[in-house]
Amino acid sequence: MNSKLDYKDLGSRIRMLRQEMGSSQAQFAELLGVKQPFISPLEKGKLRPTLQHLTHIASLTGKSLDWMVWGEGLLERQG
Repeated sequence: MNSKLDYKDLGSRIRMLRQEMGSSQAQFAELLGVKQPFISPLEKGKLRPTLQHLTHIASLTGKSLDWMVWGEGLLERQG
């Protein structure tokens, strides 16, 4: 596992998950409890999400936090 987080790759995975949900950026922002302008820079890797944001996204999408952050491991959450 790479020990340096690539925020651009993370943002791309978040965008992919949002699109899989069929959500617009505005809808996704509402689900996360943030304002819509938060989503675009997040998906471009220009904004560093908090652990709270990441765990919320993982919970909403049913995806593994490890996969979302690192691009490795199981895609689906276990248990």
